[in-house]
Amino acid sequence: ELLAREELLHERVVLLGGGLDHLLAVFLGLFDEFGGHLGYAISTVLYAYDPRTIVLGGGVANNYTFFRKSMLDYLRKNFPYHKTIEHLEIVIATDLLIPVIGAASLII
Repeated sequence: ELLAREELLHERVVLLGGGLDHLLAVFLGLFDEFGGHLGYAISTVLYAYDPRTIVLGGGVANNYTFFRKSMLDYLRKNFPYHKTIEHLEIVIATDLLIPVIGAASLII
């Protein structure tokens, strides 16, 4: 089923006038833009709380490698407190129980 979906996606991309290289470039561009937006969101958290560690989970964690560079670039260029960025640890949590643990922590 996955192969059939990939073939269908390939056919649609070709019909739209692009190839897989074009599609890949579009996806990577979107992740690059997303990284900048996430960098902005993280900078807001840093202004308010100045945490040592930020944990990213879910779909964000699953795709971290695609937007990591643009997110960190945004923070380095736009966040004025460079020492905060140097000491900041961004952790990726891919355990399936993370959402349950997060929800439970709201109750406790």
